[in-house]
Amino acid sequence: MGKSSASSSSILSIFPETDNELRSRRNEVISSQGLTVLSNLKGALLNITGINDAIIYNNPEDDSITALDGTTIERKSIYVALNKSKNVQIEDSIIGTTIYEKLTPGINTNDFDGDSSTGEGKSYQYTQSTYLGQGTSTIPVYWKEATAINVGLSIRVSYKPGEFFATADDNSINIMKKTLQDYLNGLAMNETFTTYDLVQALNDEDPMFNNRKTYNKRV
Repeated sequence: MGKSSASSSSILSIFPETDNELRSRRNEVISSQGLTVLSNLKGALLNITGINDAIIYNNPEDDSITALDGTTIERKSIYVALNKSKNVQIEDSIIGTTIYEKLTPGINTNDFDGDSSTGEGKSYQYTQSTYLGQGTSTIPVYWKEATAINVGLSIRVSYKPGEFFATADDNSINIMKKTLQDYLNGLAMNETFTTYDLVQALNDEDPMFNNRKTYNKRV
């Protein structure tokens, strides 16, 4: 096996992509032309203005299962949960129609019956023509609109004078606060994080004077 070497260290891009930017690009990449029914549905929901995130539980088994919020998902059905912007009004008919028309016929949607502090159950009566167009029937479509939660996070920053900063730099501390706030607000539903993830988010905002790290962080 051959090996390669470089005459000098690599140089960081002047347009690095932050974690939040990566998350945003992920949503844009997911298109409504998904390869499976569920990815197709998720892409269609994310393409609705005001929908920030979506998670779809699928239960193809013969027994019910339980979602993380305590909702019982019946057999052969799906459970849809959405993170919607508060400042954007979306008609239930738009969400309900999107869900129903993207699903495989015969697959039911599951109503939200879990922890009420995590969201609000929503529904829409979808109207369709009956066989041979001799009338109409309504089919209930269910989903959940998730509620944002407040997180208490204690962070202690200790300052040590060094090569680049002779005194405490309030601006850097404020940047760190804003970075962590943006990171936590940008977490996808059901997404977990570790201390390492928080430190990595802060590393993205390091001023990197002379292409070198200017402060060490411990969360």
